[in-house]
Amino acid sequence: MTVRSEVVARLTGRAVSDERPLSGALAEVTLDDGRVVVVKRSDAPGAAQAEAAGLRWLASAGSVRVPAVHGHEEGWLVIDRVPHGRPGPEAAVRLGRDLARLHAAGAPAFGAAQPGGPSNAYIGLAPMRNEPGTDWPRWYAGQRVLPYLRRAVDEGTFRSGEAVVVERLCERLPELA
Repeated sequence: MTVRSEVVARLTGRAVSDERPLSGALAEVTLDDGRVVVVKRSDAPGAAQAEAAGLRWLASAGSVRVPAVHGHEEGWLVIDRVPHGRPGPEAAVRLGRDLARLHAAGAPAFGAAQPGGPSNAYIGLAPMRNEPGTDWPRWYAGQRVLPYLRRAVDEGTFRSGEAVVVERLCERLPELA
């Protein structure tokens, strides 16, 4: 039995009958009752906790279907697999309405950490700080765009001259939004 299977069995309370790796950090795991779950591995501190809290928060709005969380521990997250749906006009309209209801459910502030979630979180492998703010354009520029822009410049993905264009856009964001 792999470490992944042991984690899934512990967090679901079910034996594992099959594993299908999807990537180095992601796999579909079939339980002994036939259900399929997804197990994710992240080395980013608190990432599994943050994702679990975020999924639970999204689910609490009762609008958009999100995977149920079976649990998380030490960088592992086990969630239900959401089956593929059929794309089409009806599905697009339903998704749009569901997302509108999700956004209407709101949060206490822009950047508020999800209930039970950490203030320090991640977007992929990039660290992200959840600090509440009241002015969306300034908060978005200062908390979401500029930290990643600085990182991109430091890592050589953007040149300083290119970053100036994004910085100017961030300065104008209050009037544009």
